[in-house]
Amino acid sequence: MNKSIFLFSLLLLCEINAHSQIMDFEGNIYDTVKIGFQTWLTSNIKSKYYSDGTPVLASNHKCVNGDCNNTDTFGLLYNYTGLTRNETKRRIQGICPTGYNIPSPDDWHQLMITLNADTTWLWKGAYNYVSGKVISKHYGGNNSSGLTLVPSGVFGLSNYFNFRRSEHYKLFDSTKIRGITVFFDGSTNETIRIDTFISETIARSNDQYLPCRCIKNSITTSITELGSNESIKIFPNPSLNGEFTIEIGDELLGGSNEIQILSELGIVLINETSLNNKIITFKLPRGVYIIKVIKSNNSRKSIYSKKVVLLNY
Repeated sequence: MNKSIFLFSLLLLCEINAHSQIMDFEGNIYDTVKIGFQTWLTSNIKSKYYSDGTPVLASNHKCVNGDCNNTDTFGLLYNYTGLTRNETKRRIQGICPTGYNIPSPDDWHQLMITLNADTTWLWKGAYNYVSGKVISKHYGGNNSSGLTLVPSGVFGLSNYFNFRRSEHYKLFDSTKIRGITVFFDGSTNETIRIDTFISETIARSNDQYLPCRCIKNSITTSITELGSNESIKIFPNPSLNGEFTIEIGDELLGGSNEIQILSELGIVLINETSLNNKIITFKLPRGVYIIKVIKSNNSRKSIYSKKVVLLNY
């Protein structure tokens, strides 16, 4: 890319960002959607270049179902090296545009909690009653989240599988790799499955090719989407002794509003349904918890969430 084209691309990128869009090095444009405090791309990555202009080797990507006419709709499929660029950091950018990363298992779990997934069977690897919220309307979902997932399928064992039937992603951080499967079969449980790979060798295999959906790099954990007249504070966070306080504004007191405290696996541990006190103090064992605020307004419910970290004591 010559200098004049590069400068033009930078100017265009600034303009696109102003309209909640992102452009990768190759010039592909992606819309974004904010879900809770996360920002996601609304389509799969389709670039053959990393953000610094380095080409992705031809052996490290494939067209969906072997048909490159599918790329605009479904993105490309990448093997482990093509996807991650063999990065081992906690936040892996890999094939994602600048400022975005491949989601981690924690990122995905937070998304599921924000969308109020049923986590009753998470111990068996299932988020239930949630897939319709993320599946494109063109493929049977209501897409209330705006994430707009499409069934790209996978390539493995020298063949393409599950095109127009399911979507598969790998989730990464520095200590674990997980697999996600979103079913497009009209299941009454609207299940999204999360799996642990049989071995690290399989997880890092270059023989399997999957799509990639990126999330904006952010470490914020504040309560999100609260209106200008609503407030909630959680402190200290992280806590050094396992004790923390939730302070809520007057506008959230009373009514049928509630606060839930969930484990990392999404299990509800505490459910406060009578919010008559502005200050509520809790003490829990060491760990990471999700604080969920459910604000009822007649028949409508708004859900806000925040992660709280409790250290040794």
